[in-house]
Amino acid sequence: MVLAGSQLFVAGPPDVVDAVDPMASFEGRKGALLRSYSATDGTMLAEHKLQAPPVFDGLIAANGQLFLSLENGTILCIGPSQ
Repeated sequence: MVLAGSQLFVAGPPDVVDAVDPMASFEGRKGALLRSYSATDGTMLAEHKLQAPPVFDGLIAANGQLFLSLENGTILCIGPSQ
């Protein structure tokens, strides 16, 4: 979780329990989500699917960009096009 300006970004596995494989989400087999919320009123602004869950403490915002490190070794950089 990281607060950047007026947005709160959170990333992690989806909050679902599969009846056949109840540990799938927790163990990363259901992928992950990146969501942004308004820091002022809590409304969800965006949601993006991720290939893998983020590593612990693997989310940072700097210079108008969001950096995210995933458990599969991928590093994402999300921000405005320049």
